[in-house]
Amino acid sequence: MRTDRNAYPSRWAYKLHYGETEPDPPRTLDDGTIRRYDNSHEDTKGHELHVAPEPDPDIITFPGMIELWNGSGARSRKPSSRSSDAITPR
Repeated sequence: MRTDRNAYPSRWAYKLHYGETEPDPPRTLDDGTIRRYDNSHEDTKGHELHVAPEPDPDIITFPGMIELWNGSGARSRKPSSRSSDAITPR
């Protein structure tokens, strides 16, 4: 959703979540997440990509909502053992 809150410099507050209603670690995170993009902590940590089974999210660049929704444009800002899971531009 669009927002004017200072906690969201991008002016978007979002969680794009793909997961299960019943958690199934290690296939999912403890909350059922298989893959999730969010900016719940944008003002302090930025935009995050959560991918099971890794509990720590990757910090990603924010390409815009349309690009995130379509699955293109976000890149990880830190190396990861799951770098193939990070979205890369088409």
